[in-house]
Amino acid sequence: MKLLCSEYRVITYDYALAAAKAFASLSPAKGEAETSLLALRSEHPGLRIWNVRPAFIDETQSSLKEGPSVLAKWLTDRVAPAFRALWPNGVSPTGPLAEVLVRCAEETAAKEDVVAQLEGKGVAIEQGATLGFVLENAGIRRLAGL
Repeated sequence: MKLLCSEYRVITYDYALAAAKAFASLSPAKGEAETSLLALRSEHPGLRIWNVRPAFIDETQSSLKEGPSVLAKWLTDRVAPAFRALWPNGVSPTGPLAEVLVRCAEETAAKEDVVAQLEGKGVAIEQGATLGFVLENAGIRRLAGL
C-alpha cells in the first residue's frame, strides 16, 4: 500500500496531534470524576468505590472479541503483539482484567481484610468510614497474577 506524502502527513502528524489534544483534555475530567466518586463515600457509607486505570487493554487473545469495528480489530491485532513485546507491564489482557474487576465488584470482606489483600504496588487505598480504591495497571496486573 503506497501513500502520498500528504496522506502520510495526515496519518502521522494530523491524527497524532488531534489524538494528543483529545487525550490531554481527558486527564482533568478523569481526575475530577474519580475525586467525585470517592466523595460519594461520605453520603453512602456502604459504598466501596473502585477507580480502575488499565493501560493497553489486549483483547486479541479473548474469545469474546467484539470491537467497535473491523478496522479497530485489525489494528489491535497488529499493535497488541508489539505492546506485549515492548511494554509487557503496560498490557492488560481482557480475561485477567475481567477477573480482577469481578472480584472487586463482589468484594464484601471486612475493611481490614480488603486492605491487607490489596495493599501493594499499583493500588491506592482511600480509607475513611468506607473504602475507596484506585487500581493502576501495575496493581491490576499484580492482582491478576501477571
